[in-house]
Amino acid sequence: MGVERNVDFEAKFNSLSLALDPGMKDQLGDLTFLECDAFATELAGAKTQKDTMQILGRHHGRCILQAPTQDGKTTWKERCKDEEGFNR
Repeated sequence: MGVERNVDFEAKFNSLSLALDPGMKDQLGDLTFLECDAFATELAGAKTQKDTMQILGRHHGRCILQAPTQDGKTTWKERCKDEEGFNR
């Protein structure tokens, strides 16, 4: 599954003169391992900054943490943040 070799996100972004800003880091941080693998596969073929941002936006937009919870009132990311206070 995924690309044949590891994709260094920061190196790929640098090769496209695209700064890895805090917002992008947050989006990457929301991806599960498998979602990140799928992102890396597509990122490996990105040729422009626009391609890269569209790929990241697409993968982040459909990641599990952005999906609505069963009640449809919130996302899983919001739900996890709300429930974080209950952890010891």
